[in-house]
Amino acid sequence: MIKDGLDFARHAEYIHYNAVKHGLAALQKDWKFSTFHKFAAQGLYPENWCSDATDIQHIGAEWF
Repeated sequence: MIKDGLDFARHAEYIHYNAVKHGLAALQKDWKFSTFHKFAAQGLYPENWCSDATDIQHIGAEWF
């Protein structure tokens, strides 16, 4: 269950980074099946979101 906006953001980040985490894509933007592209087109993420390892330190920390 999604509790609030912050919880939704954390879940979305986890989902959008999951293909990279599991080695299915080098970058989240490379995974053509991701809703990341829709979120980026809406301006919710920059196209280069988490393209640097330092960017991912906060993503779903409780799951990593």
